[in-house]
Amino acid sequence: MESLHALLLVVHGILRWVVLAIGVVALVRLVSGARAARTFEAADAKLVKGFLAAFDTQVLVGLVLYLGVSPLGVRMFENAAAAMKTPSLRFFMVEHVFGMLLAATVLHVGTARARRLGEDAARYRATALAIALGFVVLAASIPWPFFPYARPLFRGL
Repeated sequence: MESLHALLLVVHGILRWVVLAIGVVALVRLVSGARAARTFEAADAKLVKGFLAAFDTQVLVGLVLYLGVSPLGVRMFENAAAAMKTPSLRFFMVEHVFGMLLAATVLHVGTARARRLGEDAARYRATALAIALGFVVLAASIPWPFFPYARPLFRGL
């Protein structure tokens, strides 16, 4: 189980950068598409779908870690009251998971609503807004090095 835990932590860490990179590229392309009044192209839709797929995979790996593979997760659930009193444990027990699930909801609902818009400019703006809002929630939910509950930016096996 420990080797699976270590492997999933590495995968989770790598996926963080994949998600952030694809998200930035998608956001830049969507904002430029809205400003240039381009037609919403198949490449734009594929980029958004790729971003959502990468993010969903990241959330899935995180949930696998959270719900049983991580020894920390198991211990947090065994003594939830004590974990809630420790800021770093509370972050991973509640805030990180809630933030990422909220980001997933914002991203999926926002992009689904944007797909229904007929006008290209409105679709670009709505999709960019959904991804930007999702990004804000996502970024606030990452254990960056400047937070007290920091995790490494890059993790090796």
